[in-house]
Amino acid sequence: MTVDRGFTAMTAVTDEHRPAGAIPADTIAPGSGVVVRDEEWLVAATEEMADGPLITAQGLSELVRETEERFYTRLDAVHPLDPAEPASW
Repeated sequence: MTVDRGFTAMTAVTDEHRPAGAIPADTIAPGSGVVVRDEEWLVAATEEMADGPLITAQGLSELVRETEERFYTRLDAVHPLDPAEPASW
């Protein structure tokens, strides 16, 4: 007997599964700024994982300053900061 627990296997991120307004992780480079969960972050590394792209970032804005965090682009909307705009932190 098989029990369905409602789990879904995670696959590579496709446009229909990406959070609204988010961009593909392959367009995000280490050293660039991003906004995730309404906070600004400096990208330290990106990795392609089985569950999709994983971004490791250092917090820049006041609430998350000096905090390291990891974000899966499948779960969080990651928006690049425009390098021409002045930093708000």
